[in-house]
Amino acid sequence: MRIWIAVVAAAIALLAATPHAFAADDYPNRPITLIVPFSAGGNPDTSSRLIARLLSEKLGQTVVVDNKPGAGSILGMELAALAKPDGYTMIFSSSGAMAIFPWLYKKLSFDPATSFTAIRAGASNPYMMVFNSSKPYKTLPEFIDYAKKHPNAINYGSIGNGSPGHLAGELLQQLTGIKMTHVPYRLSPSLQADLLSGVLDIGFEFPSGMRDHIATGKVLAVATASDERMKNFPNVPTFAELGYPDMKIAAWGVFLVPAGTPSPIVRKLDAALAEALKTSTMTEYYSVGDSLVLDIGSDKFPAFLATEAAKMKALVEQSGATVE
Repeated sequence: MRIWIAVVAAAIALLAATPHAFAADDYPNRPITLIVPFSAGGNPDTSSRLIARLLSEKLGQTVVVDNKPGAGSILGMELAALAKPDGYTMIFSSSGAMAIFPWLYKKLSFDPATSFTAIRAGASNPYMMVFNSSKPYKTLPEFIDYAKKHPNAINYGSIGNGSPGHLAGELLQQLTGIKMTHVPYRLSPSLQADLLSGVLDIGFEFPSGMRDHIATGKVLAVATASDERMKNFPNVPTFAELGYPDMKIAAWGVFLVPAGTPSPIVRKLDAALAEALKTSTMTEYYSVGDSLVLDIGSDKFPAFLATEAAKMKALVEQSGATVE
């Protein structure tokens, strides 16, 4: 009897000492919620729904997309940070919330680096610099020369103070010594309308959003802030090719779970996401949208985030951007 009791006690102790391993063995055994902190219908929502369908197939459980827009994605981030860390709540976040918001907002109820555990980065969307075609400059050297002779005369727009488009302009000013005037917008269609009409002189936009306007000659594609030329714009050089290797800025996405989620579950989700991102469904989707898949899993993401956050912190501080 004493031996039996000892065996049972040892088994109980083993279970108590290794709950995560057993938790992962039958995970997932019910539907998973993927919070998307953006409105339905946009690019983040569309890509998340494709990923959710693929994850459902690979995990053998339904992954349900739950749109929670609000405060530029802060609402959804707050909900995810407070969720139970059991692997049944995920969130798709962006570079804005992860690398920019901590420096832009005086108070956040979550810390991107400690409130979440990354599963895997999704894709990166580098920005492209474009000119209104009616302007007197047609190349980057011509533009820089013009801007130096006309300080603060160049208007460029973005979707709000501290947005990636705003910080791209700030970075270019630092690297070239020019001075431009930033014009913040609330809505992208208004920004594009002013860029096409000439109210704005230049813009930092996603290539996919400019494709039709470039084709018609309404705007000129000047350079991409990426490591390599974009597949759909092979004739547009990178800033590095034009002498500015540090002019790199992109929006990116990442899949997260609340901090404290068991490591075996994180690894299982990471493996499933890695497979999903390599499917033809996702590679074709990203190719059309000029997106680049990031091979950054859970183990590498903290270092990636630290580098991105430090870069964005410097740009936010130097630009003086704030929303409060």
